[in-house]
Amino acid sequence: MDDKQVLIELIITYLKDSTNINETSSQFVKRIRDQYIKYLLLSNTIPAPAFRDVLQDIEEEVVDIYRKKTYGYQSLKEFRIARILKN
Repeated sequence: MDDKQVLIELIITYLKDSTNINETSSQFVKRIRDQYIKYLLLSNTIPAPAFRDVLQDIEEEVVDIYRKKTYGYQSLKEFRIARILKN
């Protein structure tokens, strides 16, 4: 699985996690960013000293994918509630 696919899978997994229904979009993005950076560092995809240089790019990528996955919803909370009611 390539790195981009790992990021997408992380986002999908955490979008389905409704244990913290009041999590804000900003908190969500930071949580995904941190998990993805952990993955990149552990897989030696980027060296530890260089990850700060790509931090902004990762956040922008997370926000972009997040917006695509939650399109049509006003907030992360609304998205998660809709998923709960759908199931």
